[in-house]
Amino acid sequence: MGAGVGMMSESSIHIRIDREDKERFETVCRQLGLSMSDAVNLFAKAVIRQGEIPFPQANEETLEALEQVNSRLGLSGSYRTIEELREALDA
Repeated sequence: MGAGVGMMSESSIHIRIDREDKERFETVCRQLGLSMSDAVNLFAKAVIRQGEIPFPQANEETLEALEQVNSRLGLSGSYRTIEELREALDA
């Protein structure tokens, strides 16, 4: 095989994380049979593949607003985007 063919060039990153979160993250990773490095690499690949953070993000204000709307209108389910919520409201 030629130089570099099929070989991954590795690089290191350093992150800051709350000590308790790190311990809990390590425990979950271990239970899943992954190292923390494996889990971070999976996350990075998902971000690259999807071009965005691979899970819904909402701040507390948005979550409260969605809860109020759902309870008043009898909506059920979850909405990953504001567009999904608008479609449900228009239905």
